Amino acid sequence: MRTFRSTRRTVIPFLVALALATGSILAFCGADVVQPRFPLTFEGMLDTDDMCIWIHPTDPSLSTIIAADKSARSIVVYDLSGDVLQTFSVLRTETALEQPGNIDLRYGFPLGDELIDIVAFNQRSGSTLRSIHVYMVDPETRLLLRIDDGNIATHRNYGMGLYKSPSTGKFYAFATSEKREGVEQYELFDNEDGQITGTRVRSWDQEKCEGAVADDELGYVYICEESSGAWRYDAEPGASTERTLIAAVGENGFKKDAEGSPSTTRVMAATSSSRVRGAIPSSSTIASRRMRT
Repeated sequence: MRTFRSTRRTVIPFLVALALATGSILAFCGADVVQPRFPLTFEGMLDTDDMCIWIHPTDPSLSTIIAADKSARSIVVYDLSGDVLQTFSVLRTETALEQPGNIDLRYGFPLGDELIDIVAFNQRSGSTLRSIHVYMVDPETRLLLRIDDGNIATHRNYGMGLYKSPSTGKFYAFATSEKREGVEQYELFDNEDGQITGTRVRSWDQEKCEGAVADDELGYVYICEESSGAWRYDAEPGASTERTLIAAVGENGFKKDAEGSPSTTRVMAATSSSRVRGAIPSSSTIASRRMRT
Protein backbone atom coordinates (compact mmCIF):
# COMPACT_ATOMS: atom_id res chain seq x y z
CA MET A 1 0.00 0.00 0.00
CA ARG A 2 1.32 3.45 -0.86
CA THR A 3 2.09 5.93 1.90
CA PHE A 4 -0.02 9.06 1.84
CA ARG A 5 2.14 12.01 0.80
CA SER A 6 0.40 14.97 2.43
CA THR A 7 3.23 17.31 1.52
CA ARG A 8 2.60 16.78 -2.19
CA ARG A 9 -1.18 16.65 -2.20
CA THR A 10 -2.83 18.36 -5.13
CA VAL A 11 -6.05 20.11 -4.15
CA ILE A 12 -8.74 20.24 -6.84
CA PRO A 13 -11.07 23.11 -6.02
CA PHE A 14 -14.34 21.36 -5.25
CA LEU A 15 -16.23 24.60 -5.78
CA VAL A 16 -15.11 24.53 -9.42
CA ALA A 17 -16.33 20.94 -9.77
CA LEU A 18 -19.65 21.71 -8.12
CA ALA A 19 -20.17 24.78 -10.29
CA LEU A 20 -19.50 22.75 -13.42
CA ALA A 21 -21.88 20.02 -12.31
CA THR A 22 -24.70 22.47 -11.59
CA GLY A 23 -24.15 24.65 -14.63
CA SER A 24 -23.18 27.79 -12.70
CA ILE A 25 -19.78 28.31 -14.32
CA LEU A 26 -20.65 31.89 -15.28
CA ALA A 27 -20.41 32.81 -11.61
CA PHE A 28 -16.65 32.46 -11.96
CA CYS A 29 -16.22 34.89 -14.86
CA GLY A 30 -13.98 37.71 -13.73
CA ALA A 31 -13.13 36.12 -10.39
CA ASP A 32 -9.45 36.21 -9.47
CA VAL A 33 -9.55 33.55 -6.77
CA VAL A 34 -11.91 30.67 -6.07
CA GLN A 35 -11.73 29.17 -2.60
CA PRO A 36 -12.18 25.39 -2.37
CA ARG A 37 -15.00 23.95 -0.31
CA PHE A 38 -12.72 21.05 0.65
CA PRO A 39 -9.91 19.09 -1.01
CA LEU A 40 -10.44 15.97 -3.11
CA THR A 41 -7.75 13.53 -1.99
CA PHE A 42 -7.00 9.84 -1.97
CA GLU A 43 -4.29 7.70 -0.40
CA GLY A 44 -1.17 7.97 -2.56
CA MET A 45 -2.22 11.21 -4.24
CA LEU A 46 0.64 13.01 -6.03
CA ASP A 47 -0.28 14.96 -9.17
CA THR A 48 -4.02 15.11 -9.84
CA ASP A 49 -4.24 17.79 -12.53
CA ASP A 50 -7.00 16.61 -14.84
CA MET A 51 -10.67 15.73 -14.37
CA CYS A 52 -14.09 15.39 -15.94
CA ILE A 53 -17.55 15.42 -14.38
CA TRP A 54 -20.17 12.77 -15.11
CA ILE A 55 -23.79 13.88 -14.73
CA HIS A 56 -26.10 11.15 -13.41
CA PRO A 57 -29.00 10.45 -15.84
CA THR A 58 -31.81 10.91 -13.30
CA ASP A 59 -30.38 12.39 -10.09
CA PRO A 60 -27.75 15.15 -10.41
CA SER A 61 -26.79 14.73 -6.76
CA LEU A 62 -25.38 11.30 -7.68
CA SER A 63 -23.00 12.79 -10.25
CA THR A 64 -19.29 12.03 -9.97
CA ILE A 65 -15.93 13.71 -10.43
CA ILE A 66 -13.43 11.51 -12.28
CA ALA A 67 -9.79 12.51 -11.93
CA ALA A 68 -6.46 11.37 -13.37
CA ASP A 69 -3.31 11.44 -11.24
CA LYS A 70 -0.27 11.20 -13.51
CA SER A 71 2.45 10.65 -10.91
CA ALA A 72 0.37 8.18 -8.89
CA ARG A 73 -0.59 6.54 -12.21
CA SER A 74 -4.17 6.28 -11.01
CA ILE A 75 -7.77 7.11 -11.89
CA VAL A 76 -10.06 8.17 -9.04
CA VAL A 77 -13.85 8.53 -8.90
CA TYR A 78 -15.31 10.86 -6.25
CA ASP A 79 -18.89 11.61 -5.29
CA LEU A 80 -20.04 15.21 -4.81
CA SER A 81 -19.15 15.05 -1.13
CA GLY A 82 -15.53 14.35 -1.99
CA ASP A 83 -15.63 10.72 -0.89
CA VAL A 84 -13.69 8.19 -2.97
CA LEU A 85 -15.93 5.70 -4.76
CA GLN A 86 -13.23 3.99 -6.81
CA THR A 87 -9.52 4.15 -7.51
CA PHE A 88 -7.39 1.99 -9.76
CA SER A 89 -3.92 2.02 -11.27
CA VAL A 90 -3.18 2.04 -15.00
CA LEU A 91 0.01 0.05 -14.41
CA ARG A 92 0.16 -3.20 -16.36
CA THR A 93 3.31 -4.64 -14.79
CA GLU A 94 5.53 -3.99 -11.79
CA THR A 95 8.19 -2.31 -13.93
CA ALA A 96 5.97 -0.41 -16.36
CA LEU A 97 5.78 3.38 -16.31
CA GLU A 98 2.30 3.90 -17.73
CA GLN A 99 0.50 6.99 -16.56
CA PRO A 100 -2.83 8.56 -17.47
CA GLY A 101 -2.79 11.84 -19.38
CA ASN A 102 -5.95 13.83 -20.03
CA ILE A 103 -9.40 12.46 -19.27
CA ASP A 104 -12.74 13.19 -20.98
CA LEU A 105 -16.25 11.76 -21.30
CA ARG A 106 -19.25 11.50 -23.63
CA TYR A 107 -22.80 10.23 -23.21
CA GLY A 108 -24.80 7.80 -25.33
CA PHE A 109 -22.16 5.70 -27.07
CA PRO A 110 -23.88 2.88 -29.03
CA LEU A 111 -22.49 -0.48 -27.89
CA GLY A 112 -24.51 -3.52 -28.92
CA ASP A 113 -28.14 -2.79 -28.09
CA GLU A 114 -27.28 -0.22 -25.41
CA LEU A 115 -26.30 3.41 -25.17
CA ILE A 116 -23.54 3.80 -22.60
CA ASP A 117 -21.63 6.72 -21.11
CA ILE A 118 -17.89 6.51 -21.74
CA VAL A 119 -14.81 7.95 -20.04
CA ALA A 120 -11.49 7.88 -21.89
CA PHE A 121 -7.91 8.85 -21.16
CA ASN A 122 -4.60 8.57 -22.96
CA GLN A 123 -1.99 6.21 -21.53
CA ARG A 124 1.34 7.97 -21.94
CA SER A 125 5.00 7.79 -20.85
CA GLY A 126 4.88 4.01 -20.80
CA SER A 127 7.21 1.14 -21.44
CA THR A 128 4.48 -0.46 -23.53
CA LEU A 129 2.62 0.83 -26.56
CA ARG A 130 0.87 4.14 -25.89
CA SER A 131 -2.86 3.99 -26.38
CA ILE A 132 -6.30 5.33 -25.50
CA HIS A 133 -8.20 3.57 -22.72
CA VAL A 134 -12.01 3.65 -22.70
CA TYR A 135 -14.27 2.86 -19.74
CA MET A 136 -18.03 2.74 -19.33
CA VAL A 137 -19.85 4.30 -16.37
CA ASP A 138 -22.20 1.94 -14.55
CA PRO A 139 -25.17 4.21 -13.71
CA GLU A 140 -26.17 1.99 -10.78
CA THR A 141 -22.80 1.83 -9.00
CA ARG A 142 -21.25 4.93 -10.64
CA LEU A 143 -18.04 2.93 -11.05
CA LEU A 144 -15.88 2.60 -14.16
CA LEU A 145 -15.45 -0.63 -16.14
CA ARG A 146 -12.91 -0.91 -18.93
CA ILE A 147 -14.67 -1.51 -22.23
CA ASP A 148 -12.06 -1.03 -24.99
CA ASP A 149 -10.29 -3.95 -26.68
CA GLY A 150 -6.77 -2.73 -25.88
CA ASN A 151 -6.01 -1.99 -29.53
CA ILE A 152 -6.43 1.80 -29.78
CA ALA A 153 -2.71 2.42 -30.24
CA THR A 154 -1.47 5.97 -30.86
CA HIS A 155 1.76 7.83 -31.56
CA ARG A 156 3.72 9.16 -28.57
CA ASN A 157 0.65 10.85 -27.17
CA TYR A 158 0.70 13.60 -24.54
CA GLY A 159 -2.98 14.53 -24.13
CA MET A 160 -6.39 13.77 -25.61
CA GLY A 161 -10.00 14.88 -25.93
CA LEU A 162 -13.25 13.29 -27.14
CA TYR A 163 -15.69 14.50 -29.80
CA LYS A 164 -19.16 13.44 -30.98
CA SER A 165 -20.04 14.59 -34.48
CA PRO A 166 -23.29 16.61 -34.65
CA SER A 167 -23.82 15.51 -38.26
CA THR A 168 -23.10 11.76 -38.10
CA GLY A 169 -23.32 10.93 -34.40
CA LYS A 170 -19.95 9.17 -34.60
CA PHE A 171 -17.46 9.34 -31.74
CA TYR A 172 -13.82 10.39 -32.04
CA ALA A 173 -10.72 10.89 -29.92
CA PHE A 174 -7.97 13.44 -30.61
CA ALA A 175 -4.48 12.51 -29.39
CA THR A 176 -1.90 15.28 -29.02
CA SER A 177 1.88 14.85 -28.83
CA GLU A 178 4.79 15.99 -26.66
CA LYS A 179 7.46 15.33 -29.30
CA ARG A 180 6.20 17.43 -32.23
CA GLU A 181 4.52 14.39 -33.78
CA GLY A 182 1.34 16.34 -34.40
CA VAL A 183 -2.29 15.50 -33.70
CA GLU A 184 -4.04 12.24 -34.55
CA GLN A 185 -7.81 11.71 -34.78
CA TYR A 186 -9.33 8.28 -34.11
CA GLU A 187 -12.85 7.05 -34.74
CA LEU A 188 -14.20 5.00 -31.82
CA PHE A 189 -16.74 2.29 -32.62
CA ASP A 190 -18.27 -1.03 -31.54
CA ASN A 191 -16.06 -3.97 -32.55
CA GLU A 192 -19.18 -6.19 -32.57
CA ASP A 193 -17.69 -8.28 -29.76
CA GLY A 194 -18.93 -6.19 -26.84
CA GLN A 195 -15.98 -3.79 -26.82
CA ILE A 196 -14.93 -0.42 -28.19
CA THR A 197 -12.08 -0.17 -30.64
CA GLY A 198 -10.63 2.64 -32.73
CA THR A 199 -8.88 3.47 -35.96
CA ARG A 200 -6.95 6.54 -37.08
CA VAL A 201 -8.87 8.66 -39.58
CA ARG A 202 -6.81 11.86 -39.77
CA SER A 203 -3.56 13.47 -38.61
CA TRP A 204 -1.72 16.76 -39.03
CA ASP A 205 1.54 18.42 -38.03
CA GLN A 206 1.65 20.49 -34.86
CA GLU A 207 4.23 21.63 -32.34
CA LYS A 208 4.23 20.29 -28.77
CA CYS A 209 0.65 20.28 -27.50
CA GLU A 210 -1.34 18.66 -24.71
CA GLY A 211 -4.82 20.09 -24.13
CA ALA A 212 -7.61 19.21 -26.55
CA VAL A 213 -11.32 19.91 -26.17
CA ALA A 214 -14.16 19.69 -28.70
CA ASP A 215 -17.41 21.62 -29.17
CA ASP A 216 -19.90 18.94 -30.21
CA GLU A 217 -22.53 21.49 -31.20
CA LEU A 218 -20.44 23.63 -33.54
CA GLY A 219 -18.08 20.87 -34.71
CA TYR A 220 -14.78 22.42 -33.60
CA VAL A 221 -11.80 21.06 -31.70
CA TYR A 222 -9.47 23.38 -29.78
CA ILE A 223 -5.81 22.38 -29.44
CA CYS A 224 -3.42 24.19 -27.09
CA GLU A 225 0.03 24.47 -28.64
CA GLU A 226 2.30 25.24 -25.71
CA SER A 227 4.52 27.74 -27.53
CA SER A 228 1.86 29.72 -29.41
CA GLY A 229 -1.60 29.40 -27.84
CA ALA A 230 -5.04 27.88 -28.46
CA TRP A 231 -5.98 26.92 -32.04
CA ARG A 232 -9.39 26.06 -33.48
CA TYR A 233 -9.83 23.32 -36.07
CA ASP A 234 -12.81 21.76 -37.82
CA ALA A 235 -13.36 18.51 -35.91
CA GLU A 236 -14.88 16.47 -38.74
CA PRO A 237 -12.47 13.81 -40.06
CA GLY A 238 -12.88 14.82 -43.70
CA ALA A 239 -12.41 18.54 -43.10
CA SER A 240 -9.46 20.77 -43.84
CA THR A 241 -6.74 21.10 -41.20
CA GLU A 242 -6.57 24.86 -41.62
CA ARG A 243 -6.61 26.51 -38.23
CA THR A 244 -7.53 29.75 -36.47
CA LEU A 245 -5.61 31.18 -33.51
CA ILE A 246 -8.14 32.19 -30.86
CA ALA A 247 -5.87 32.86 -27.86
CA ALA A 248 -2.25 33.82 -28.47
CA VAL A 249 0.61 33.35 -26.03
CA GLY A 250 1.87 36.78 -25.01
CA GLU A 251 -1.52 38.48 -25.22
CA ASN A 252 -3.94 39.31 -22.38
CA GLY A 253 -1.64 37.79 -19.77
CA PHE A 254 -1.57 34.42 -21.52
CA LYS A 255 1.97 33.12 -20.94
CA LYS A 256 4.04 30.42 -22.61
CA ASP A 257 3.38 26.76 -21.77
CA ALA A 258 -0.28 26.89 -22.80
CA GLU A 259 -1.62 23.51 -21.80
CA GLY A 260 -5.37 23.29 -21.68
CA SER A 261 -8.77 24.40 -22.83
CA PRO A 262 -11.46 23.64 -20.23
CA SER A 263 -14.96 23.39 -21.66
CA THR A 264 -18.53 23.18 -20.48
CA THR A 265 -20.83 22.63 -23.42
CA ARG A 266 -20.40 26.07 -25.05
CA VAL A 267 -17.87 27.78 -22.77
CA MET A 268 -14.16 27.43 -23.57
CA ALA A 269 -11.19 29.06 -21.91
CA ALA A 270 -7.46 28.44 -22.19
CA THR A 271 -5.20 28.10 -19.17
CA SER A 272 -1.45 28.52 -18.85
CA SER A 273 1.16 28.26 -16.12
CA SER A 274 -0.03 31.68 -14.89
CA ARG A 275 -3.59 32.62 -13.96
CA VAL A 276 -5.70 33.94 -16.84
CA ARG A 277 -8.58 36.22 -15.90
CA GLY A 278 -11.84 34.66 -17.02
CA ALA A 279 -10.44 31.15 -17.28
CA ILE A 280 -11.47 28.34 -14.97
CA PRO A 281 -9.15 28.75 -11.96
CA SER A 282 -7.83 25.21 -11.80
CA SER A 283 -4.52 23.45 -12.42
CA SER A 284 -6.37 21.06 -14.70
CA THR A 285 -5.26 20.86 -18.31
CA ILE A 286 -8.74 19.72 -19.24
CA ALA A 287 -11.84 20.28 -17.11
CA SER A 288 -14.88 19.11 -19.00
CA ARG A 289 -18.54 18.85 -18.12
CA ARG A 290 -20.99 17.74 -20.78
CA MET A 291 -24.73 18.26 -20.59
CA ARG A 292 -26.96 15.33 -21.47
CA THR A 293 -28.98 15.72 -24.67
